[in-house]
Formats: sequence, structure tokens, C-alpha cells
Amino acid sequence: MSATPRPPGDTAAHDAVAPPRAAARRRRPIAVLLLPAARLPAALQELLGRLEHAVAATRGTAVDEGDALGAGEVVQIFDVLLERGSRDPRGHALDSALELAARKPELVGRLAEALDALPAGSVPMQLPAKLVAAIDPRPAELTAVLERWRTAGPRALKRAAAEALGG
Repeated sequence: MSATPRPPGDTAAHDAVAPPRAAARRRRPIAVLLLPAARLPAALQELLGRLEHAVAATRGTAVDEGDALGAGEVVQIFDVLLERGSRDPRGHALDSALELAARKPELVGRLAEALDALPAGSVPMQLPAKLVAAIDPRPAELTAVLERWRTAGPRALKRAAAEALGG
């Protein structure tokens, strides 16, 4: 029995040996990757845009509005910010997520989980100091993240995390 030649780029052979999850992820159209934000109501999408704005004053006003949201809506916005912040840790989404978590302690665990998942090489060097300045007292989850950064990653991140931890 001979195999039928497949056109270049056909991933059927790879799909047979790849984990089903990886194969499904590879075939998702780009629109599916954008669904978390696309599923938000128009008002929340607009707020999300302002939470990622380049101007700090605009983000600050948006954080005030986010703080006033109900628990379900703020979690929706927060999760999208974390997802975007994970893709671009140097962007403004992570800054707004940090500010929201500082105002809503119930979000700190989600923030710590997202920060812990970041590769140490992608963590902005100013993030440890921002964490300490924004969230006081510092919960154990964030201390654990800072400890991980202090022991693993680029030298500048280790130094910044050590300073943030007070030593």
C-alpha cells in the first residue's frame, strides 16, 4: 500500500503523531485567538483599549473605571489584560493589570500565576520594583514570584528582584 503524496504544508502526517491539543492549536484561525476580547461587550472592549493606552493619564482613568466594575466584569477584563501582558510583558496591559490588582486584592492570585508563567528573560527589569510599590503588603504568592526571579533569569532581573525583596 503506497502513501498518497501530500502537498507541501499539509500537516496531516504531523497531526497523526502530535498531541491532539497541539494539532488543534495549530489549525485555529486567528479570530479564535482573539476571542477573549472579542467576546467582551462593546463598553468593556472600549475600556480595554483605554487600559492599554500609551498615555498614563488615560490608563489611570480607565483603571478607576475598571475598579468600579462588578466582580464578573473586572475578572473578564483582568484575564484579557493578563493574556496580552503575557504576550508582551513590556506593554501597557501588564501595567494596568498590576494597578487593578493593587486595588482589588482578589485578583492578586491571578496576577501572581500569570507572572510566574513568564519566562524570566522576558520580564521587564522594572517590574519587581513596580510590584513592591503597587501592592503593599505583599502577599506570599508575589513574594514567591520575586524569589523565583531572584534565583533564575538574567543578572539584571536577579538584582532587581533582590532589591525588591529588600536585600
